[in-house]
Amino acid sequence: MTAGSFTQVREEQSPTLQARDYKDPNVVNQGYIVRRLTETECAALQGFPRWWCTGLETPKPTEEDIAFWKEVFEAHRRAAGKSKKPKSRNQIVKWLKNPYSAGKAYAMWGNGIALPCALFVMQGIVKAED
Repeated sequence: MTAGSFTQVREEQSPTLQARDYKDPNVVNQGYIVRRLTETECAALQGFPRWWCTGLETPKPTEEDIAFWKEVFEAHRRAAGKSKKPKSRNQIVKWLKNPYSAGKAYAMWGNGIALPCALFVMQGIVKAED
């Protein structure tokens, strides 16, 4: 939704989840109570299990963990072509201890494809090749 637009509301249907929905959320109308969808509900709408984003933290990262994620962040930095500095060891350790944020979760669900839809398409491709 953008400024000046509106959401079409239909019974038993949800509008498409979008990355910016954590700022301008989808809402669920329960009688007279309107509330935002939780990240877990967004995951369920996309066909993922409720536990998908739980247990992501690494409270005591090993040197192997840090080296792996340093390489991942560096590969992303090079691929994105950004001139930012590489992440420091302390930044990586801090991120590993708490990698989850609600905003990033809403962005992930809003920018993804629903798992059942992807499965349906892939099964159609496999069937067409037979």
